[in-house]
Amino acid sequence: MANRSLFRGLTAIGVLTVLSGLPLSAFAGQTSAAVKTNTGETISLKSTRTGDQTFIQNLDGAHDFAGNEVAFSGFSGAFGMASDMAYILVAKGTASIGSQKAKPGEVLILPPYGRRGSKQRYDAKRFIQAWSEEAIDANRDVYARFQRVAKKQRMAMFFGRYESTSFNVAAPGSSSQELARRSVVGADVVTEIRFSGAREPSDIERTVVDKFTSALVAEDAQTVASLMDPTPFGGADLRGGADGARLLTAHQLISSQNWSQRFGDVAPTRVSENGNWQFVNGKTRTLLSLRPVGDFVFIQSINTGA
Repeated sequence: MANRSLFRGLTAIGVLTVLSGLPLSAFAGQTSAAVKTNTGETISLKSTRTGDQTFIQNLDGAHDFAGNEVAFSGFSGAFGMASDMAYILVAKGTASIGSQKAKPGEVLILPPYGRRGSKQRYDAKRFIQAWSEEAIDANRDVYARFQRVAKKQRMAMFFGRYESTSFNVAAPGSSSQELARRSVVGADVVTEIRFSGAREPSDIERTVVDKFTSALVAEDAQTVASLMDPTPFGGADLRGGADGARLLTAHQLISSQNWSQRFGDVAPTRVSENGNWQFVNGKTRTLLSLRPVGDFVFIQSINTGA
């Protein structure tokens, strides 16, 4: 079973120290297996949001997570999603991707876009020190498993088998940097695209265009705003009201046109290597220009013509 952590904001960043590293080969998978939370809710691991941590016990089988097919055997541990990586901490059993198998005390780190990940040891003591009393009460069995891992690691450190470092997988920079990064790429639709396993730039662009235009037609202002170029609104940090201005602009854009009529059932075509896509519906032409910001592409402008 699994339980959604109440870790949000700074608490979700937690302290998770990596001790050593090994290469990991990841491959994309398409599974729909779900797990149950302690409250009886059925969830899919692929629905994990940026900033979430989910605690699971006694999980078996193949599950899709962060664009990877992960095989579990007697697994108890935690899943998390930071702005630039997803991770699976093993407290009991195993979690495997391809030929690589993580055992208790190890974490699988999964970058976006199906890129090569890594298997490393984590510092269980520092990890559980970040847990709130509420999280401990809701996940006592999993917490006890992490305590056992911490005890074994303490003995291993005593005998000099490894040393801890200050790398925090849930926030590789600082807490403030992580929260700023989340304000740009932490939206559900952006996380879904970045951790879908897609690698080809044209495929990623097409998905962004499809989701943006579908959101315009559906009048989904939150999705429209999340896919708009953040540069005019603050660029690398949309906290402090910038995200509100972006959302207001999305509402204005939605109300400016009959987007359903403009797009119709026409599929977009890529008209240049610079991120330009167009819809030609009868005599109307709509051009969308994309701008790369960091490792993601956002809609920079949308131009309509007769």
